[in-house]
Amino acid sequence: MFKRFLPVLFISMALLGCSHPLVKVNDDNDGQIIAIRIKQTIVLSLKSNPTTGYVWEIESLNKDILKQKEDVKFKQESNLIGAPGVQVFKLIGVEP
Repeated sequence: MFKRFLPVLFISMALLGCSHPLVKVNDDNDGQIIAIRIKQTIVLSLKSNPTTGYVWEIESLNKDILKQKEDVKFKQESNLIGAPGVQVFKLIGVEP
């Protein structure tokens, strides 16, 4: 009876392992430790206002565990000139 259910268990575990949901992080997570898996994406959103010089940059990144997935995006809160918004960084976990 155990042998019959064993393949189903392995398939279920494999499907769970294939899932890589986005991990969303913002200033509310300040000071927290965030764990991710290999190939899992972190979407880091931080308040900024480039017209006033209030911007974020990645100073250093351990490329053995993380890499930047794409260029940093800026999402403005409104269409007004100089309006603040959010900078969005996308990072992905890589194999060491």
